[in-house]
Amino acid sequence: MKAKIFSLAKNDFVKAFAMAVIGAFVGALYPWINAWLQGNPIENVTFKMQLAEAVKAAVGSAVVYIMKNYFSNSAGQPLASEKKAEAKKVEILTELQKDVYTKQ
Repeated sequence: MKAKIFSLAKNDFVKAFAMAVIGAFVGALYPWINAWLQGNPIENVTFKMQLAEAVKAAVGSAVVYIMKNYFSNSAGQPLASEKKAEAKKVEILTELQKDVYTKQ
């Protein structure tokens, strides 16, 4: 079930956790990639640098995902009312019905 605008569903937090894990993975790789691109030896990347980047990326990605879902309606449209989302669904269904009738 999708949440309405300015509310969150339970699965939003599960998906935010998944985004945090992916963000941590990318954040952990970032110092190594950055060192490689600058021509520095990868051995100079410390565990402390790696952990700090991973935590920043994880928290950032989870917060951004939660904010995106909080400000989106059930159709995934940012800052749009539920009426607009319902109207869009009706419009799509009408078009699909027209396509079905024309193919018969």
